[in-house]
Amino acid sequence: MDGPGQAAFAGRRPECGQPTASPERSGRFRELLQPLGIGDEMRAAFCVTWCLLGARAVFIATGTMVTFTADEAEVLARIAPHLADGFRRALMLGAANGGESGPA
Repeated sequence: MDGPGQAAFAGRRPECGQPTASPERSGRFRELLQPLGIGDEMRAAFCVTWCLLGARAVFIATGTMVTFTADEAEVLARIAPHLADGFRRALMLGAANGGESGPA
């Protein structure tokens, strides 16, 4: 059964949405993100029934004294299944219209 709430992940880090206490322990963070001036990130995968339809990463610059909150992660986790369903419907509509997804 496809639809909102079937499968979605949203979180600040890939470890099941839990904040990482020491992102500096991550090679990816040290070698890629930190040199770019990134201090915090939040990621989401938009999935419907094990089908990845999109992904999003949002970053906060180092030195801003701001990090993503648990409430922000919860909002992203709650809307991710609905975004995934919307992406799926748009793709299906485009296929039904011979590759045209409608007005731009």
